[in-house]
Amino acid sequence: MKNNFNSLVVPIMPNRPLKSLSDNEIFGKISLRKNLVNGLIENESFNSNIVSYDTDYHGNQSLSLTFKNHMSDVLKILKQNCPEGSKFVEIGCGKGDFLELIQKDKTFKIYGYDKSYNGNNKAIQKRFLIPSDKIDADLVILRHVIEHIQKPHEFLKFLYDIFGAVDIFIEAPEVNWIISNNAFFNITYEYVNYFSQKSLAEFFLTFKKQGLFFGKQYQYIFANLKELKYSEYSVNYNSNKWLKINFYDLFPNLINVF
Repeated sequence: MKNNFNSLVVPIMPNRPLKSLSDNEIFGKISLRKNLVNGLIENESFNSNIVSYDTDYHGNQSLSLTFKNHMSDVLKILKQNCPEGSKFVEIGCGKGDFLELIQKDKTFKIYGYDKSYNGNNKAIQKRFLIPSDKIDADLVILRHVIEHIQKPHEFLKFLYDIFGAVDIFIEAPEVNWIISNNAFFNITYEYVNYFSQKSLAEFFLTFKKQGLFFGKQYQYIFANLKELKYSEYSVNYNSNKWLKINFYDLFPNLINVF
């Protein structure tokens, strides 16, 4: 029995199904490591060049009643923390389900950006943000996006350059839930990053609110982009203070499977 399991090879995008039997699946390597300063867990073998988020990508969960209820819970949190009439911009809004929920509620104004969007909602631009963008907003929404982006501190700085000192709401999976529930199937190539509540908060000097929801599987944080610890985070990220992670240490029950 092998006691060392530091990497595995998997299909890179299970949410981007093959179109025909003749299509070739693309595989990528997962090798996890943990930053000993900020707690970030990442796939150090991730290659962004082989990942494509276009209209063939389908990460939509809104056909599930449970997930629809979760989106309603998220909206309640936004209504508790944001003034009526606030302008929201959702980055990575997917197929627009959460954005359209907010539109129907009519408490806030909302706009979205996502290259994978393939609908006709005029509030959504079918593209990624670019450095020359300068966008006015009261709140940037980043739901289930940051775990997909390599060097997330660079992306948050990119958002600051576009939006300025604006509030941000981030929602992401909680890695302690994944580990404690032996949810090894949530270790996927699409997820470059894995955050605990503590490691998610490490992006900011201060934050306004943080919590767990969806059965503690997901987490959220309210902060302001002006509070980014970009320089400090960059130093820690680029240091040698990383520890390689053995999958058997994360999920000891895997020994009974492999």
